[in-house]
Amino acid sequence: MFVGPSGQTVAVVSEDRWKAVISGEAPLDWELWASPITHSRVLTPEGKATVRGAVETITEFFGADWLSKFAAADRRRAIAARLPLLSTYWWPINDTVHVYWRILELAARLSLLRTSSGFAQVRKDMRGDLGHFAHGLLQLEVGALALRSGWTVRLEPVPRPGAKTDLFLSRDADAMFVEAKDFQLDAQAVTNLDAARRVQDNFLNLSIQHSVYFEGDFDIGENPAVLDEWLLDIARQAADTAATQTPRTRDAPSGGQLRIAPGMAPDGIGWSVPVRRGDEWRRIRSAIANKAEQARGDAPLWLRFDETSQFWLLSARPEEHLDWLRQLANGIAYCLSGLPHVAGLVLSSAPASQVGSLSAETQLLDSRATHLVTPVRSPFVREFLIVANPAGSAGDQAEAWLQWYRPEGEWLSWALDVQGYPPLEKLFLTVSA
Repeated sequence: MFVGPSGQTVAVVSEDRWKAVISGEAPLDWELWASPITHSRVLTPEGKATVRGAVETITEFFGADWLSKFAAADRRRAIAARLPLLSTYWWPINDTVHVYWRILELAARLSLLRTSSGFAQVRKDMRGDLGHFAHGLLQLEVGALALRSGWTVRLEPVPRPGAKTDLFLSRDADAMFVEAKDFQLDAQAVTNLDAARRVQDNFLNLSIQHSVYFEGDFDIGENPAVLDEWLLDIARQAADTAATQTPRTRDAPSGGQLRIAPGMAPDGIGWSVPVRRGDEWRRIRSAIANKAEQARGDAPLWLRFDETSQFWLLSARPEEHLDWLRQLANGIAYCLSGLPHVAGLVLSSAPASQVGSLSAETQLLDSRATHLVTPVRSPFVREFLIVANPAGSAGDQAEAWLQWYRPEGEWLSWALDVQGYPPLEKLFLTVSA
């Protein structure tokens, strides 16, 4: 047995091989990466065989040395955290339905699009640069969804001499170029969120250890060394609070106060810290202008942007979310109105976990903007904002995007069927996460 990097205990091909990879004495290969599939508790025998076949398709696409190349021991800290296939969302060491669903989905998209024009260029980009991984996934996603609706897909087309864009989609007399972009949180926000999670983890451990609770609104600042020292002091204060059963109040590194009290927190009592973020709207506005110019051609252009889930969650309180979406749609429409060759923009969140109903919900915000929430795989949903250019006439194409993404969670079932694979209910012992 072996305890993986996320705490899972799994049986593997060779414990010694895992230890060698962790110590940097041996490279990580696809066989070892996929070894937990053999002992999966959520896959049927048919499911294990099908997922292993999917891994072979992915291995062929990326190349035998791709994992070792980007998870090399000498740059493990810098690269491993950014290599999605080593995350709990992709790695079979996390034995859950949604992991295998992603693997099957990627392999199906690679298989169905491999004869499309430009596929070799996408493979070259994703093989050669880890920064192309998320972007390539987005290209494949759009192409595969359009393919199901009967559109012909060309990857990396040339809209005009000397230019290049991500996709050209056509069906009968209809056609569009698509320029895709995946956003990441800015460095400032990532640093602040990481620090906030450290505080949260420390407080949780101290609450369990000493039976105390924390309350207050305070600022932890941006200096890691200062935060380290403050957290050590808070640990001492929590122990003293438990021993004396007397509440204590401490100043925070950059303002505000934290109160430590014995016992369980009363209802409604908690703590919060500010998360500094960059100007996301400025980044979106800049990307609209840059991508619009880059992909100008003789067919309407759609921009397909994929934002982080944090962008959507941090932008407004739940009760204000639709108002915020309308404001965002108005801003996007204003930018698009000065770009007559751009038909519209499709903006989505990264998949986020949701408790409760997983049915698709569509809401028309105004005559040009639609809000869509759709399940992609249990328990994950995605949120979309589809905005047509008010200066254009792309209503039918906007509806096409809705037709592609509203049933996104059904795409894998369709793809398995057209390729002759067993249906999902034959692959999984359960279809929940």
